[in-house]
Amino acid sequence: MAKELSFVVSDPVGLHARPATILVNQASKFTSNIKLVYNDKEVNLKSIMGVMSLGVPTKATVTIVAEGDDEEDVVASIAKVIKEQMVPEAIFKTLVLHDNHNEYLVCCVPVLEEIDLKKLAKLAGRKNVEMIHQKDLLPVTGYMRGGCSPVGMKKQFPTYMDESILKVDEVAFSAGKRGFQMIVKVQDILTYLNVETGDIIRK
Repeated sequence: MAKELSFVVSDPVGLHARPATILVNQASKFTSNIKLVYNDKEVNLKSIMGVMSLGVPTKATVTIVAEGDDEEDVVASIAKVIKEQMVPEAIFKTLVLHDNHNEYLVCCVPVLEEIDLKKLAKLAGRKNVEMIHQKDLLPVTGYMRGGCSPVGMKKQFPTYMDESILKVDEVAFSAGKRGFQMIVKVQDILTYLNVETGDIIRK
């Protein structure tokens, strides 16, 4: 009898390339026939093209159906991967701000959270900070809206990240283009950008 696992897609971008690849790679480790079902449509979970073709949006419920000799292992393994690698806390968005002297700084927080400007100002030792205008994002960073990454800006600005990043081993950021993400080791990104961490999200 087939085993099933249903879950809600929590990534705000939906089941895009990064989470889809995670699922496909995990499914490919098993011999069972594994399907991904959404809106009465089903595709082979071992096919990245098939998974992407579903266009699964955020907050949608999908079901994984495994049938074969290792079906129980499939469900247990994929459930673990969803919990450990596809949680919103491991996906950070990048924000660019300026202080009262018009000096820029970069801030990264979990994608579902909101930044607390007062907390950030205190952490950064600034009188106050505010978001830059969208029209200034490209000339300041080299990135378009929706694709801003803390890595590879025109100039490296002081960078601050919410302390929740310390709870995970790997984290996803925009790769510099809308819809594309990169996964990096937390310690590597903290060291590379000389990041200062602290409590900077709105409670």
